[in-house]
Amino acid sequence: MQPNVYGYLRVMPGDPFAVEVRVRFRELGIGERNLFVDEADERGEGERPAYERLKRTVRQGDLVYFDRTASLGTDYHGFSREWKQFTRERRAAIVILENEHLFDSRKFDRMGFRRDLMEDQFLSVLFYPV
Repeated sequence: MQPNVYGYLRVMPGDPFAVEVRVRFRELGIGERNLFVDEADERGEGERPAYERLKRTVRQGDLVYFDRTASLGTDYHGFSREWKQFTRERRAAIVILENEHLFDSRKFDRMGFRRDLMEDQFLSVLFYPV
């Protein structure tokens, strides 16, 4: 069975980045059927029904592109919980387009038995208080 590729975008009012992300999703071959979009309010909050549908849809081996890190969470616990839900529980790969060279879970898959350790270190460094 061929893995699916999905995209998730959280649109903020007046955000020009959303247009760029939609173009990038098309370049990656993500069609409207596999694109999940939620509307956020001015504070970046609001319900996320498309995100919840995405979480129920993703299966082992799938690849999910996110627009930005805040789509997964704005603090360590929230981001880490969501990242691990996709990568460990669902066994899917995720890439965050905001900085796709840094936020690509597939690089941890190549680490073998060190995978979880290195991934945990990476996630904890991201939110280390300065």
